Amino acid sequence: MISEELKAMDFGRLLDRSFKMFFSSIKQILKISLSYAGINLGIILIGLLILAGVFYFNYGSFFFSMDGEDIYAQLLFASPILIIIMFINIITAVFFYGMIHDLYINTFLEDEWSFKKSIIKVKGKFWPIFLNGFLYLIFYSLLGVCCLFFPLMVFLTASIPAMLFENIKSDGIGRSFSLVGRNFWGVLGTKLVYSLIISGISILAIIVAGLITFVVLFILIAVNLISSNDSETISIWLMIIFVISYIPLVMFLNIIECALNVLIFFNQKIKYENFGVEFLANSIIDDNPVEIK
Repeated sequence: MISEELKAMDFGRLLDRSFKMFFSSIKQILKISLSYAGINLGIILIGLLILAGVFYFNYGSFFFSMDGEDIYAQLLFASPILIIIMFINIITAVFFYGMIHDLYINTFLEDEWSFKKSIIKVKGKFWPIFLNGFLYLIFYSLLGVCCLFFPLMVFLTASIPAMLFENIKSDGIGRSFSLVGRNFWGVLGTKLVYSLIISGISILAIIVAGLITFVVLFILIAVNLISSNDSETISIWLMIIFVISYIPLVMFLNIIECALNVLIFFNQKIKYENFGVEFLANSIIDDNPVEIK
């Protein structure tokens, strides 16, 4: 079975296997995703409760107010809590994307995956994975300024899989540059076509999230939980419902992209480093060890 998988893949095969790996690992992905979302939602709720208590104790209101001369004092109270929430979100995001890549590596090689072992593995590569994500976000944010930043993003494609699979502690980015550089235009074309497909899905996701938002809002108004004349409350609820309905769709697209990154990493190794032959040879030796007398 595994011998059929360790062959060079074209774009269609890469995309097909990305979705197949996602659906075959859906239980583990849900476990990772729910843990990630649960921790962050818990921290956000705790932070909001603390802020509400501080505001009520000092200003007699549970909510932030834009009126009065105390706005800067309120911001001063809120800033440390918001910074802590952001810091924890960054930490959990590193573990989330690291563990998703680790899961796909094991799925591709048909190895058993362990939640606990994956946490330990990602913990040992925390700062390199963080640096990779930081650079990726910088390049992504600068795409609107210059499209030439897209190739730089492509060069980072194999960095996290290389760190985790090859146990590279600090030079995963350099390793990714080396692997991707052997067939840069092919990888660039693959990522570009994939990005165009994802852009189309993202537009559809926005439409779906918008429909969900208006349906839920209509129900809330129909049962008199929200007044149709309160435009400020309606605006807040619109934003909250849209974000809640859109985030899972965005996470889905990012998780699929992680699968593609892992497949591109192994595809480059199979094409240019004979990984398929090497892996099969090692597997045969492991299954049938030679006794030396």
